Amino acid sequence: MVLPGIAHMTMTQHLWELFTFLMIVAGPVSLAFVLLQTYHSSAHVASFPYRWLFISTVWSIVQVALGLLLGSVHQLWLGPVITIEATMFLLGLLLCKTTKAPTGSAISPSAISPSATSPSLLQHRQPLKPSEWLIFISILVVGAILLIRVATQPITNYDSLWFHLPAVARWYQTGSLTLLDPAGYWIFSHPSANQYPYDWHILSVLCLLPFQEDFLVALPMLLAWTMLGLAVYLLCIRVGAARFYSLAATSLVLSVPMLLNHVTTLHIDLPLAAFFTVALCFALTYNETREPLDLSMFGVSLGMLAGIKTPGIIYGAFLVIIMIALELRYRKHQHLPNQSKLNPLKTIAPKRQVIILYLGLIFLLWLGAFWYVHHALEIASLTAKSQLVEESSAGVDSAVAKADAVKSYLVRFDLDALWSKLLYFQRFTLTYQFDFFNLSDWKTYVIHIVARLQLPFLALVLQVIWLPIAWLKGDDDNRKTLFCLVFLLLSTTFLYWNTPYSAAGSDVGEFSPLVGFNLRYGFPVLGILGMGAAVTATVLQISPRAVLGITLLSSFSGIIGSIAFEAIRKGAFVAEKAIWPSQIISTFGRDPVTAIAQAWQLLTDNLAGMSVYALVYMGLLVLIFTVVGARLYPNQVASVVDGCVLKRRKLSSRLCLYLFGIGICVVLLVWGSWVMRQSRDGLRDELYQGIYRYIEENVQPDERIAYFSSNRSYLFYGKHLNRQVLNIPFDRERPSDWLAYLYRQNIQWVATGPRVPQKEYEVLVQLNRQRQVFIPVFGKDATKAPVIYKLMP
Repeated sequence: MVLPGIAHMTMTQHLWELFTFLMIVAGPVSLAFVLLQTYHSSAHVASFPYRWLFISTVWSIVQVALGLLLGSVHQLWLGPVITIEATMFLLGLLLCKTTKAPTGSAISPSAISPSATSPSLLQHRQPLKPSEWLIFISILVVGAILLIRVATQPITNYDSLWFHLPAVARWYQTGSLTLLDPAGYWIFSHPSANQYPYDWHILSVLCLLPFQEDFLVALPMLLAWTMLGLAVYLLCIRVGAARFYSLAATSLVLSVPMLLNHVTTLHIDLPLAAFFTVALCFALTYNETREPLDLSMFGVSLGMLAGIKTPGIIYGAFLVIIMIALELRYRKHQHLPNQSKLNPLKTIAPKRQVIILYLGLIFLLWLGAFWYVHHALEIASLTAKSQLVEESSAGVDSAVAKADAVKSYLVRFDLDALWSKLLYFQRFTLTYQFDFFNLSDWKTYVIHIVARLQLPFLALVLQVIWLPIAWLKGDDDNRKTLFCLVFLLLSTTFLYWNTPYSAAGSDVGEFSPLVGFNLRYGFPVLGILGMGAAVTATVLQISPRAVLGITLLSSFSGIIGSIAFEAIRKGAFVAEKAIWPSQIISTFGRDPVTAIAQAWQLLTDNLAGMSVYALVYMGLLVLIFTVVGARLYPNQVASVVDGCVLKRRKLSSRLCLYLFGIGICVVLLVWGSWVMRQSRDGLRDELYQGIYRYIEENVQPDERIAYFSSNRSYLFYGKHLNRQVLNIPFDRERPSDWLAYLYRQNIQWVATGPRVPQKEYEVLVQLNRQRQVFIPVFGKDATKAPVIYKLMP
């Protein structure tokens, strides 16, 4: 079956695009290995989770730094990217062969580093038990299902379609990091998104470049999910939790349905939580290993925090305080000489590794400060636009006028205005809007937490509430650890409650159902909650069978719950009357019967898909566990399957086995990506209701589309993102002037919807009756779905 829109794409083209994508993926990997091999002498390098976390972190920061560099010089194209990626990869391979691991350190490792027999290292080196393999494999299965969803499911989240994806599309079109449309104005009408940092979106652009469509545009979110899991697991081990309980806590954190739902969007809350947890992990690791590379990675992670989201600055400052406290505690217990205290660099790194610290500082500043300077310049340019026109008309040179206008904007600093803005944003926080003495607020908040976070979150909380008993039963070291975890949990919860828009959106003072959708601002709390659950379970020695059962059930229920929410959201996306999950959850508190009926109505058409994912989960879990078990525990697995199928067979040559495995992986990669790309194309045509097909067939790449009053503006760029889209707000007070401006901008098409304000829609209809300038060519009702008009000359 050939699906619409993909008939022109051949397998050869797909193979080439897949190859270029893999080149981008492989670029920084070899350099990450070089860093580990050359600059890390601690035994912690032998830890497989630490290696993957380190490589993932280095990969993301190098790719983001590269994208920022190329975008700032207007060279964010496939050619320059591939050239640099290939050069990095080859350079890394060359360095891997010519460099050797460090043989010594400025400070005696025996004095400051954990011994090779420390509990955390022993746990990493011991083989996994069958119960641990089950949990680990369940995490892999959830990750595999997420990969399928990322590759096949078109994005329907309105924030992503409104201001996340349009930014990515505009960068792809221009090869630069501008947020301005071809007319020089903001590409979207979001009130404050033009001031957001966009570090993580760079990775989406790199994933988009090879395929020239949004096939894997959300793949970086899966990377953030993976990094969060690795960091949570390492933190649990680092604070003294047993490996089994650490794996279980990690699985519970990664199975929270709302967390899984955000893997298929471009929201930046999951990457923020991932790098918060990663930075904390590197802080604790440095406190143990005293490796300069760990300190540098901590600093770079802080830069990513600030560059991913503005509240990341606050989370980063909190982590700096923790790092200072850890350093003071270390210096107090190690009794360092006064000379070392006066010159901390001598206690941090030998001379040959100081460069790693300086390099980390450079990356911290580049990743953390880029967008704030970039946005200030763009805002200054737009603010000075009217002044530029006036001074140019008065005979002033345009270049001089623009430079003076930008300079006057940047040097202007109004402290009172800044404070007023902070107070304004504070009004949208949970701290401001939640009434602790109002049972209705409690009911709304708890219902949304239970409905969106479900069994995995409740299982974490169920373990943490036993913390007082663990305090009483534990020794002094356990009590110190539990005290620190309580402090971290309360601190991150406080930060979440004071994050702007953690309560409501535009209605100040109203505790609305939007609080459930904004629970994503509390993702950093989940990692700390997982640490608390693992340590508590370790101290109390909770029944492993009970933990295993709850963990596997939570993974399964998390997948089903996230798919159910996705189905409801998709149903609302294409429905004549949108009913969003937040509305259904709030209705459940008042009228459970009506809420269940609404949810069932939207889920009916997706029950088959949910059943398929349930079968995929169970099938993959059994298959992978059986294959792994046959390799590691041949006698036990053979007894389960009567020894008929999975008995170990010795091959005459290991090379044949490796070649066979590589061949299978290549076939699965090529065939699987081809099938998933076709599936995504068909689902995209269905969910977007044919808008791509219409634009592809009727709108020429050199024609311009103007839009207004739409939170789905990304759809107007077309499947291959090669249409010029201009944001021109509708002027209902002076519609004739607005129409004249459209003609001056050489607009051929006008798009709007859904949810156009009724007054605007009425004025538009009246204007069209008077002059017959708009011919509706796609869509029917702009108040419910996107509509495209042909603008008559």
